[in-house]
Amino acid sequence: PERDWEKCRKHFLWFSSSGLVHKGLDLALEAFKEMSDFHLIVCAPVDRDQDFVNAYYRELYETHNITTVGWVNIDGDQFRDVTSKCGAILHLSCAEGGAPSIKVCMHAGLVPVVSYESGVDMDDFGVMVRDCSIVNLKKIIKYIANLSQDDLQERAQKAWNFARRYYTRENFAKEY
Repeated sequence: PERDWEKCRKHFLWFSSSGLVHKGLDLALEAFKEMSDFHLIVCAPVDRDQDFVNAYYRELYETHNITTVGWVNIDGDQFRDVTSKCGAILHLSCAEGGAPSIKVCMHAGLVPVVSYESGVDMDDFGVMVRDCSIVNLKKIIKYIANLSQDDLQERAQKAWNFARRYYTRENFAKEY
């Protein structure tokens, strides 16, 4: 994937549908609000969860290093634009059956930084988060940001290759 890897190292995407707390957006916001040198882009239908918006309004809309985009169609230019600015997807679900949002973002060449409970397979290119505490998330975010441009790009390429090999409609139909 073509992108400015130097800038992407510190830009993370939180991309998912409903179930914002279930999928760890609260944890991501708590971590990033304390990490002003790192940027989080939130693509999710946050407007459907007014209680969440009320609780995290400041983080979602008033924190300079967090950009809330809202729902994004994966077939549109906006999705390509957002993913081209990021190096990794952050997904911290407490229970999934193979989160499609992670797989879609791997197809876009993002390095998965995901909870074990997200249920997504990855080889050595991603980061499996087993401790979703704010302290540990901040360590992992810094770890990704401190990877060399070449290492991040190589991991992104491996994520893309893995997704193209295992996470396709044809493969799903064959295995189903």
